[in-house]
Amino acid sequence: MKKIYFSILVLLSALSNAQDLELKGIIDFTVPEGGNNGKALHLHVINAISDLSLYGIGVANNGGGTDGQEYTFPAIPANAGDHILLPRSTTAMTNYMGSLNHFTIILEDAIATQNGDDAIELFYNGTVIETFGDIDCQASADGTTVVCPNYQYYEDAWAYKEGSTWIYGAAQCTDGSTTSSTSTCPYPFLDPALSSATFENNKVTIFPNPVAQGEEITFLNNENNLKKVTLLDASGRIVLVQNNQNNKLSLNQIYSGFYTLQIAFENKIVSSKLIVK
Repeated sequence: MKKIYFSILVLLSALSNAQDLELKGIIDFTVPEGGNNGKALHLHVINAISDLSLYGIGVANNGGGTDGQEYTFPAIPANAGDHILLPRSTTAMTNYMGSLNHFTIILEDAIATQNGDDAIELFYNGTVIETFGDIDCQASADGTTVVCPNYQYYEDAWAYKEGSTWIYGAAQCTDGSTTSSTSTCPYPFLDPALSSATFENNKVTIFPNPVAQGEEITFLNNENNLKKVTLLDASGRIVLVQNNQNNKLSLNQIYSGFYTLQIAFENKIVSSKLIVK
C-alpha cells in the first residue's frame, strides 16, 4: 500500500510540474525580410521552473499526425510570469515588433515551421501536455472551409491565448505591413494596455451554455461588433452559419452534443465551446 501511495504522489507531482509552462502564441507574420523569418512560438511560464529542458516542442505539419518532440528547451531556469519567444529570426522579429522587451527569454531556433494551419504540441518529460490545433487535420487550401473541430486558419497572422480562449488575427492580416502596429491585426501581447482593452471589447458572453435543444442563445459583447457566427459539430463539420444581426442564434434542428462556436469580429475570431443538451 505504501509503495502504491508513493507512486501516486510521484505521479501527481509530475503532473503538477507539467502545468508550469503553457503555449501562449503561434506566430506566422509576413515580415519585410520574407521567407520564414516571421514565424515564432510564444510561451508563458505559469510557475517557476528550475530546468526548462524538461519541456519541448513539436510541430505537427499538414495533418499527418504527431512528429514527436522536435525541440528541447535549454537547461536554464525560468521565473513565474516569464514570457518565452522562439523566433526563427531575432532580427526580423525585432524589426517587425519594434522591440522584444516584452519577452523575458528569447531563444532563436528553426523549430517554428508552422504554415498557418499546423498544430503545435508542448511536451513535458516526453509526454504531450498541451496541443494547439488538430494534429490529424489537413486543413483546406482555401483557408475558409473548416474540416476539424480544433482547426483555425492563421496564415500570415497569429493565434493568441487569453485565459483559456484562443483568439486569432484574420488570415493574411499582416500582408503588406512593415510592423505589427501598422498591420490590421497588431499582435495583442505587444501592448498590454491596448491588448487588455481589445480583449475586453471583444469578450463575448454566451448564455445559456449548456443550452437545451431547440432553444436560442444570446451573445453579449461590449462593442456589439460581432460579424458572423459559425457552429461546428464535434467532427468539424459546419452545421450553421449566421451573419450577426441581433446577437442571437437559434438552435432549432440542432442535435444534442458538443459544438464549437467561431465568433468573427472585424479582425479576429474567437472560438468557444457550446453544449447542446
